[in-house]
Amino acid sequence: MIKHVLPKHTINMIRIFISTLFTFSSLFIFSQEIEVVNVSNEVEEVPFAIIEDVPSFPGCEELEKHLQKNCFQNKVLKHVVKNFDAHLANELGLPSGKTRIIVMFSIASDGVVKDIKARGAHERLEREGIRVINELPKMKPGKLKGKPVNVKYTLPITLLVEETTKNDQTKEEVINKN
Repeated sequence: MIKHVLPKHTINMIRIFISTLFTFSSLFIFSQEIEVVNVSNEVEEVPFAIIEDVPSFPGCEELEKHLQKNCFQNKVLKHVVKNFDAHLANELGLPSGKTRIIVMFSIASDGVVKDIKARGAHERLEREGIRVINELPKMKPGKLKGKPVNVKYTLPITLLVEETTKNDQTKEEVINKN
C-alpha cells in the first residue's frame, strides 16, 4: 500500500481554507448591523448580510440573484487562500494554535474596494490581510432599491500557527543558546 503525503504548506492551506469557511459562514448567520443613513435619507453603507443586490465579483454577474451571494463569498475566499502568505503566521513567534485576523472593507458604489481595516494578533498579519484584500478586482456594485450603494463586508481569516520544533529553529535561536 502506497501512502501519499501532502507537503506541509498544502496541509496548512487546506486548514486555512476550512477554518475560514466555517468562520466565514457563521459570521453571516449571527451578524446584525444597522444601516448608516445620512441627513438626506440616502443610505451610505449597507452590510453585506442584508443588501438586496450583492456586489458581483467577476464571474458571478450572470448567475441568478439568489446564487450571487454564495458566488461572491466563494470567490473572495479563493482569492484570500491563493494570495495570503500563510507561512507568515509561523514566522512571527505567535503561540501555537489558531489565530484570527478580521478584515473589514467596503465595496464602493463604483465597485472599487475601499476603507480596508484589519485587526489581528500581529501587525504584520493585519498588513497582509489588507494587502490581499486590496488586490481584489473591481466589481459590479451592490444595490439597494435599485441604486448602487457602498456595501460593508467583514472577513475573518483563521490561521493555524504550528508549534516550533528543534528542526524549525532559526540560526539566531541556535546562536543565542551557545
